[in-house]
Amino acid sequence: MKTFTFSFLNNFLMLLYIAFIKRSIQGCLDTDANGVYSMNSNNLCANELAIQIRTILIVNFVKNLWELG
Repeated sequence: MKTFTFSFLNNFLMLLYIAFIKRSIQGCLDTDANGVYSMNSNNLCANELAIQIRTILIVNFVKNLWELG
């Protein structure tokens, strides 16, 4: 149970923070029409969450390829 709890928190705590808490504390990264990033507290951090999940999946994919090689 301790191993599961540690693994869950270690892997998913940042995603939970971005999805539910970050908007009210810091605000979320948002892009304007020119592609410039700025902090905004009106959106739902979906863009930032998608970037984080995409990064995690790419890193895991590369690690799996490295292990297969």
